[in-house]
Amino acid sequence: IPQSRIRLSAYSDTFLLYTSNIINKNPEDISHAFLEIQVACDYLFIVANELRIPIRGSIVVGDLIDNYGIFVSKDIIEAYEMEKKQKWIGCWIGDKCKETLGDDEWIEYEKNHSILSYDIPIESGKNIKGYALNWVSKNIYEDLKILDSLKDKLDNNKIKYKYNNTLSFLRYVNDLNAFS
Repeated sequence: IPQSRIRLSAYSDTFLLYTSNIINKNPEDISHAFLEIQVACDYLFIVANELRIPIRGSIVVGDLIDNYGIFVSKDIIEAYEMEKKQKWIGCWIGDKCKETLGDDEWIEYEKNHSILSYDIPIESGKNIKGYALNWVSKNIYEDLKILDSLKDKLDNNKIKYKYNNTLSFLRYVNDLNAFS
């Protein structure tokens, strides 16, 4: 197994996971790097949920310049904007990821339900058709119980709305698993 290319930078409540340089944009390297990011994000969401820490994120693909911890990238701006628009506990995957990986590989991610075509809940009560990381743990009923108990303790309707959107996603995943 090749050594992981995942790098992490943290700023306050923001995490930046990225991969090291992929030379010549070799399809096999791109595939491996995307899988590493997907697995790392999956793990991050599962652990955060177990710790009852609501998080949201986005996965994009593109160029990044890391100059001693100073990051320059138009793709970071895209990821930031996607993350901020979301109204749930979840992870929105940018369309360019599908383009970069190619249809055959993308179909495999969708077949095994690690990536889902989903209406991402965004600001103003709207949804946008996109792709979501299926971060839901194998014990979906525990995830539902955790999120339901957290939601019941909330007074803020805007935050309850985000939890309801997340619970809808978990039910969607549960229904997918029932028919698989």
